[in-house]
Amino acid sequence: MRRKVYNPKPPVETTGRIDVDLWVHEYESNPEFDLKSVYESEEWQILEDFGLLASGKIILEAGCGCGKWIKPLYDKGELIYGIDFCLTGLNIVRRKMPDAAIVQGDVKYLPYGNKRFDIILSWGVIEHFFEAKDISLALHEAHRCLTNQGYLLIWVPYLS
Repeated sequence: MRRKVYNPKPPVETTGRIDVDLWVHEYESNPEFDLKSVYESEEWQILEDFGLLASGKIILEAGCGCGKWIKPLYDKGELIYGIDFCLTGLNIVRRKMPDAAIVQGDVKYLPYGNKRFDIILSWGVIEHFFEAKDISLALHEAHRCLTNQGYLLIWVPYLS
C-alpha cells in the first residue's frame, strides 16, 4: 500500500480545489469554537456512556480541523493526536495549543504505526469522499492503526 504524508507548507488563499478551499474558508471565517458545544454534544455523551474517556487512552482524531475536539480531550487528560489535510485548520490548533501532536496528512494514508490507537474519532469526514475505494482505504487504515480492543467512532451528518 502506497503512503502519502504531506509536510506542512505555507498556506495559500486558494488552491483551485473546491474540497480544500471550502475548508480553508470555513476555518478562516470561524477560527473559534465553543467548547461547551463539545461537552454537550451527543458524541461526547456516547464517549462518556461507554467509558471511552478513561485517562490514558491514546486517541486519534482523523480529520481534526481546527481542533474543536483536540482541546477538550487534551484537557481531560487523554493522549490525543490529530490529522487533517487542511493546513489552515492545523495552524489554528497550533496557535491555541503549540504542543499539540498534529500532522497534515490524508486519513487514507495514516502516518502512524500498526495498532497505535485505542480510539479513532472521525467526525464528519468520510461522507466527503467521492469514491467507494477512498472510503475503503480510510477504513482499512483506521483498522490497521487501532489496537485489538480499539474503537473506531465515525459520525456523519444526517440532514433529513
